[in-house]
Amino acid sequence: MRECFPLSPGSCGPGRPSWMPARMSAGIGVHFSRLVGQEGKVWALVPVPENYWMLQATLALNRIENVTAKRLAVSATDGMAEMNVFEDPFSSWSSPGSPVMRSPDGREVRPLKQVAVVTQTLERFCREQSIGHISTG
Repeated sequence: MRECFPLSPGSCGPGRPSWMPARMSAGIGVHFSRLVGQEGKVWALVPVPENYWMLQATLALNRIENVTAKRLAVSATDGMAEMNVFEDPFSSWSSPGSPVMRSPDGREVRPLKQVAVVTQTLERFCREQSIGHISTG
């Protein structure tokens, strides 16, 4: 099985059904499930607990079996980090640092809270999951 971590939806698709995409923000995990088909596998890396549990519920309700969700953030180092959590409908904006975002109507949106998340290097994640090749496009 060929394996990859596409960083955009165009990185996998009907011509590449056995690729294994991992999305750094996994709200799109269900979409990737369809792109890779039943023979493919999707790794959804979801560090924020609320988003992780929403994805798990979505996967179960839709009986999606080729997506594996992990509660971790990819980082330059293994350990822990603080992640900003935004309100719905902006929960996909969860990120480290000190972001101030703008909603589509121009309103300033600040994080609701910070949560501690597990971080892991991409190299370690791939080694632990026996992923031997990564392609970004």
